[in-house]
Amino acid sequence: MTHKTVSQDDKNVTKPTTLKEDVNRQFLDRFTALVRERMATGDLQVDQLAKELCVSRSQLNRKISSLTGSSPAAYITTLCIERAKELFTTKPELHIDEVGYACGYSDPAYFSRVFRQIEGLSPTEFRKQLAHSDAPVDEHPA
Repeated sequence: MTHKTVSQDDKNVTKPTTLKEDVNRQFLDRFTALVRERMATGDLQVDQLAKELCVSRSQLNRKISSLTGSSPAAYITTLCIERAKELFTTKPELHIDEVGYACGYSDPAYFSRVFRQIEGLSPTEFRKQLAHSDAPVDEHPA
């Protein structure tokens, strides 16, 4: 049995984790790493990912759903959009279509639709919001 540190009312409490929790965390970490690895190539088909993880598609579906509350496809989409947000933040010089391609989307319009659906903002609006939040604050307004 291993332990993990959990914050409880500003106190660090060591809570034992079960072998099952560790195995589940490792599986999710492997799945997440595999998705991130393949994101740039756009090769994110659930059947192929399951095969690489040596599980059936239905086993992968059950496992990812139980660990994340989402289907594998929805979880992959979440990871892709999180990566897009990261790229918008760290590489503002990239065009929106380049960010989409880097996140596994071959159609920039589809990437923009999915981004808006998940974030509630278009990629352009998200960028504008980032630029606005990064703008220096004028300490002495006129």
